[in-house]
Amino acid sequence: MTKPTLAYIGLGLMGQPMTRHLVQRGYTVHGYDILDAQRVLAEAHGVRVHSSVAETVGHAEDRKSTRLNSSHI
Repeated sequence: MTKPTLAYIGLGLMGQPMTRHLVQRGYTVHGYDILDAQRVLAEAHGVRVHSSVAETVGHAEDRKSTRLNSSHI
């Protein structure tokens, strides 16, 4: 069975471990976060990071997100 390509929006406290586990289990994960530092960390464990939400979800069959901090909305 082929694993779907995923988009993950929000690469912070929850998104980092979630995407790390998904990549370790063989999923292709595209990700985005508003903070450059979070994108760098995610890229280091195999997430294909993008510069916008639209670009990220355009690469995926399934989409996931974690809640944004209210100060970011």
